[in-house]
Amino acid sequence: MRCRTQPCVGRNYRALRWGGRFGRIRARGESWPAARYRIVYEIVRRYSIRAAPEPTLTLRCSVSNWKAFVCLIPFQLMFGMVYAWGGIAPVIQHETGWSIASLDLMFSLTPLTLFPAVLAGGRLVGRYPPERVLMLAWLCFVAGTLSGLSSHSPWMFAVCYACVALGVGGGLSTPASIEIIRRQASRASGRFSGALLAVYCFSATVSVPLFLWFAQRQSWRYALGATAAAWCIPGGIALLTLRGGPARAVAPEGAAQSQAYGPALRAVAWNIGLLFACVPFGSAVFAALGRLAVGHGAGTWSAVAGTAAISLANGTGRFGGGVFSDFLTPRATWCAMLGLAAGAYLAALADAFLKLPVSFIVFAALTGLAFGSAVGMLPALAARTGVAEPATVFSLYFGAFALASFAGPLVSAAAGIATTMTVFGSLTLVAFGVSAVRLGASRLRPAPSNLRRHEHGGVAEHVHAEQQGSSGR
Repeated sequence: MRCRTQPCVGRNYRALRWGGRFGRIRARGESWPAARYRIVYEIVRRYSIRAAPEPTLTLRCSVSNWKAFVCLIPFQLMFGMVYAWGGIAPVIQHETGWSIASLDLMFSLTPLTLFPAVLAGGRLVGRYPPERVLMLAWLCFVAGTLSGLSSHSPWMFAVCYACVALGVGGGLSTPASIEIIRRQASRASGRFSGALLAVYCFSATVSVPLFLWFAQRQSWRYALGATAAAWCIPGGIALLTLRGGPARAVAPEGAAQSQAYGPALRAVAWNIGLLFACVPFGSAVFAALGRLAVGHGAGTWSAVAGTAAISLANGTGRFGGGVFSDFLTPRATWCAMLGLAAGAYLAALADAFLKLPVSFIVFAALTGLAFGSAVGMLPALAARTGVAEPATVFSLYFGAFALASFAGPLVSAAAGIATTMTVFGSLTLVAFGVSAVRLGASRLRPAPSNLRRHEHGGVAEHVHAEQQGSSGR
């Protein structure tokens, strides 16, 4: 295969042949074509001038990417059962007579343990292979589900199933799955990671009908165990597949191998601040969408349509956020996501005056898109801001997203939904304005010179030095 910089090497052949960094141009008994080939090979090796890859390599990488993605789908369906609790809890309450307060507490225990588990998962992925961490998450889910279903105490069931199976297992699974995708598909990590997070979000649409189908024939324990087994068995088979072909760490293209600690820390802190500025608005709307539909004068069908719109837009936004983060810079991705969030707040203001079903559905859809894209862009954002330890940075981002998601309903319960939407909507507008200004300033800033050692400049400087030496001689 012909190197792209070979004409440049040919023009400067006479200057390079007098020795210098590349030694003697022709050894004793070596022909001139062999010497020319050796010099070209040395320049390619020293200056990392690589030729275009073969098409077969790209096809092979794409097959490996899809293989890893398919193997990780059962884990997203498994730990995404936390969203199915709204359809599972009424059946449990009807058969056991447990109080609604205890069932609500079971649901709140899962996010409470998810935050420290995600942080621990990011640290473990940074030290151990992600396949091992994923196996540990699978074992937590299996052990927690079996222990919870075998106990007749509601508190024991809450600790084992809600905390260990879904909380600890889900917290360990998310960073491990994202790290596997990042290693297998470094160029398309945002797309595949966003698709995985979308599957995690849509797990309830599959798990709830499956649980209800089993519950019509057997007790709730059998139905929950059968639903969990439907995802555990494919997950165990996928673990064997992932263990058979461990992924090799690949550094992101265009990223420096070493980053300054200070700028990286400031970038992480800035991104976490943006998450706390825009995410609570969407989580508060998620929790109070039914009350908003009644308060704005919309009918029951509008409330149902708004709930379906915000749920569908949430999954779509997760995938879309991952896709855009692969093609846009972090500042441009933030600007697009905050633009959606600001549009959702403006749509809420318009709906408060118009009180039309169409405006309410548009407001719900924009809120779901903004909320979903905020979490869908996190894997690619962590890979760019934390090149040294992307798994640890992603765990920080995901943990901050989880805490910001709780801030919205908590503030709404204390101050009211109207005040909460006004406060966090205003923060979203301010964050969008600041991000737009920073994006415009970065576009107007002059680009640095591309004359680097890895490009033709390094070869040209060496040729110039050799010419100076030959003229001096």
